[in-house]
Amino acid sequence: MSGLNNKGFTAVELLVTFVILSFVVTGMFDVALNYKDKEQHESLKSSIMDYESKIQKVIQDDLIIDHLVSVKIPKNNTTDKLSASFGINNPETNVKYTTNLVIDLTSNKISYGKSGEEVTYSLPEIDNLTINKDKTSIEQLGDEGTFIKINISLSHPDFTDDELTFSITAPVNFPINLDNKNILKGEVTLNDSNTFNVIGQTTYDYLVSSDDEYVKVKIKNTSDTGLFYSFYYYTNSIDTTNSNVSTGYLTSDLSSIPFSSGIMIPAGTKYQDFYINISGLKDKTIKLGVAISTVSNGISKTGISLFEKIDNLAKIIKFRGMISDVLNEDSGQTFLSGNIQNNYIWYSGHLWRAVSIDNSTNALKIITAQAETFISYGSLTSQGLPANNANITKWLGNFYNELRNADSFILSTNYNYTTYSGSGDLSSTNLSNRKIGLLNAYEYLMTVKNSTSFLNIPALAWKTQTPVANQNNTLYTVSNSTIAPSNINNLDGIRPVVVLNGSVKTSSGTGTLSSPYIVKDDSPTSYSAQDLVSGEYVEFSSVPNKRFRVVSKPTSSTIKVVATSLVRNYPYNTTDKMNSELYNYLNRDYYRTTIYSISKFINESNWDVTSFAANNFILTNNTTIKANVGFLQLGELLSGYCDSDDSDKCCLLLTPVTRTERVYAVRRKSIVSIDRNNDSCYVRPSFVLHTSQLRIKIGGSGTAQNPYKLVD
Repeated sequence: MSGLNNKGFTAVELLVTFVILSFVVTGMFDVALNYKDKEQHESLKSSIMDYESKIQKVIQDDLIIDHLVSVKIPKNNTTDKLSASFGINNPETNVKYTTNLVIDLTSNKISYGKSGEEVTYSLPEIDNLTINKDKTSIEQLGDEGTFIKINISLSHPDFTDDELTFSITAPVNFPINLDNKNILKGEVTLNDSNTFNVIGQTTYDYLVSSDDEYVKVKIKNTSDTGLFYSFYYYTNSIDTTNSNVSTGYLTSDLSSIPFSSGIMIPAGTKYQDFYINISGLKDKTIKLGVAISTVSNGISKTGISLFEKIDNLAKIIKFRGMISDVLNEDSGQTFLSGNIQNNYIWYSGHLWRAVSIDNSTNALKIITAQAETFISYGSLTSQGLPANNANITKWLGNFYNELRNADSFILSTNYNYTTYSGSGDLSSTNLSNRKIGLLNAYEYLMTVKNSTSFLNIPALAWKTQTPVANQNNTLYTVSNSTIAPSNINNLDGIRPVVVLNGSVKTSSGTGTLSSPYIVKDDSPTSYSAQDLVSGEYVEFSSVPNKRFRVVSKPTSSTIKVVATSLVRNYPYNTTDKMNSELYNYLNRDYYRTTIYSISKFINESNWDVTSFAANNFILTNNTTIKANVGFLQLGELLSGYCDSDDSDKCCLLLTPVTRTERVYAVRRKSIVSIDRNNDSCYVRPSFVLHTSQLRIKIGGSGTAQNPYKLVD
C-alpha cells in the first residue's frame, strides 16, 4: 500500500480534478453573473423611479400646494397623445398661472410647465423603456369633475407594469378665500394627541398602522360662524401604488351613516369623537387634508370613499377590488375579476368567493370556492330551467337547508337561465326567483380579466346553469380556463351560488385564503352540537391531532361528520362486508383505536351503497349496510373533496357504478370509476354522532384554522 501512495497523480485523477475545478469555476462565474444582473436590475429601477419622482413632485407641487382651480382636457386627446391644462391660483401668494401637460405616447416624451415655459422630460436612456399606452391616462373624477387623476405607466421587459406606474391625484378648486381667512379656520385633533390648526385648507402627514384603522377626529370651530368641515387624502410621492384622493366621510360613531358633504359645526363649538376608517393602506404614509367652507362641499369618487366607515361586507370587497384594479362593471353589477386574492368569505361552514355586487343594494353574490360535490344536472324544462325533480334542484335544496340562518342572510333573487350563444350579454327571457342556484355563463365571463379568472381551478370542470343555444340537454361548463358545452348527464362539479343581503357585515378577516372574511353573527345560537351546520370543522379533545367536518344532520338529534385526513389505501372489495378488508379496518381498527374515546357518541347507521345511474338522483337508500363507520356516497354534501394537496391520491365513495364491477372515487377534483376489487383508494372515514351529550366549547369559529371543540 505504501508503494501505491508514493506514485503521484494518475491521468485519471488529474482528469477528475480538472472536471471538479471546472464545475467550481463555472458555478462561481454564474454566481458573479447573477449578482451583476441583479445589480443592473436595481440600477435600472432606481433610474426609472428617480425619473418618475421628479415628474411627480413638479406636477404635484403645482396642483396641490399652489392650489388647482380649473382643468381643461381637450376632446381631441388620442391614443398617441394626451394633454391637459391646469389653472393655478394661490390666494396666499396671489400667484396665478396656467400649466400644460403633454404625454407623447409615440415619441415617449413628457412635457410639463407653465404656458410657454414647458420642460420636456425624456425617458431615461434605457433600452426598451417606453410609455405604456394602456395604463397611461388623464381623467377627471367625481360627478362634477372634482378631482383630476393622472396615471403614468412605463413599460420595460424586466419589470411588471405595476412596478413602473405612478399616479397624481388632486382636488379641483377646494375652497380657499382670503377674504374669509378669519372665518375659515378651525382646530383638528387626531387620536387625542396630534392637534393642528386649519385655515381654509391644510394637510397632515399620517402613517397608517393597519388595513382597517379607525382615526378618531375632534373638530373645534374657532371661527365666528357655522362652517362645513370636509376631509380628503392623497399619498406621498414615494407611495405610487395607491395615489388616490377621496372625500373624508366622517361618522359620529362606529355604526352611523357617514357624513358625505362635510360636517356642519356651529361657531365656537367643539364636536368630539368622529371617526375616519382608512382601509387597505397599512404601513403607508398618507396626507390627511382638511378643507373648510361656508357651504356643503362633499366630493364623490365612484361611489366609494376611502374614509367611509366600511363595515358592510360588499363595500369592503368592492373597495379593495377598486384599489387593486380587479373590477368589471355593467349597468347594474360590479364584478370581481382577474386573479383577485382577497375575496374569500367564510359563511355557514363553507369557503366562498365573492363574485359580484349589486350597485344599488350592495347585495353580494357568492360562489363556493370549490366543488362541493359531483352530480349530473338532471332534466330541463322547455324554458331551460331545471325540473323540480331534477338532480340539481334536489341537491341545491338539501344544501340550502343546511345553511345557517339562510332566510336571514340570503336574498331571493332572479337567476337567469336564458340560453347563450357564446357571445354578448344574456337576455332576460328566462328568469326564476330563487334562494339558491348556480352561476350563469355571462357572470363567469365577467370575472375574466387579462385572460384570467379567480374562478378557474386546475383540473376541475364545474357546471353553470346556462343552456347552450340550439342544443338539447347541454349546459355550459367551465373547465380550467375555458367555457364550453357539456351534456347535462356528465358528473361535473357543483358550486352553489347564493346572494347575501346588503346589510351583511364581517366580524374579522382580510379576505385572503388564510384569513377569509368571517360573516358577522354566523355562529351557533347555543352551545349544543346540534347547532352545528354542514361544512363546519370540529375537534375532540380526546381525539388529538384529528379534525372532522360536519356533513349533515340526519335527524334532529344526530350529526354526520367526516374526517379531513385520509386513511388506509384499500380496494372497495365485495358487497359482502364481512369479507371486506376495508370494512373490517374501519369498523375494527379505526373504530377501536382512533375514535374509540368518543365511541359512546357514535350511532350504528345505515350506509347507502345503491348503484348510481347518471339520470337518477342518488341518496335512495335502496341498498344499505349497517356499520359504525363508513364513508360518503356520490352526491352527498362534501363528497367533492379528497386530498387538499392536489396529489394523485383518490378517495373512495360508497356508490358503485350501475351494472359494472366498478365504483366511484374522487381524484384530482374529478369523478373517476375504478375496479372495485383490484384498485386501491384512500378513504375519509365518516360516522354519525348523537348530540344530546355533546356541547361546543366556547371559542372557535368553525373554520379549518379555528375549529369548534366538542366536549362531553
